[in-house]
Amino acid sequence: MLRLFDEALSSKSVQPHERLRSRFRVFCFKHDLEALVLAAHESLKTRLKTNQLKITWTVPVEDQDHNQPPKRVVEDLFGAHGDRYKDTVDAPLILHVGQYPVVIERCPQCFGPFVRFLERMNDSRI
Repeated sequence: MLRLFDEALSSKSVQPHERLRSRFRVFCFKHDLEALVLAAHESLKTRLKTNQLKITWTVPVEDQDHNQPPKRVVEDLFGAHGDRYKDTVDAPLILHVGQYPVVIERCPQCFGPFVRFLERMNDSRI
């Protein structure tokens, strides 16, 4: 990622130097947003209008098998409840209702560090 960052700076005739590099942070999710949807399974359960939701995915969800990624798990859950998953509609609805501290706790590898970084940035501006 740093090499790509340096290349992007060079293509814009900006000389890479330590000040820019020290401000560059890389946060990569292992999966799409559906990993967060599965981590917010209480909100997912509400969206599916059910009181029961069997957790069939890997916990923590960030370790979910790439052959059965979180998006497929979510699609299967919607199908099992007689609905069709629409990522651009359902994910925001589920995540909007979800408690993000719970999602941070359930996604400690990638999402948690990303949110903590954003919170520190916000705190440093006060």
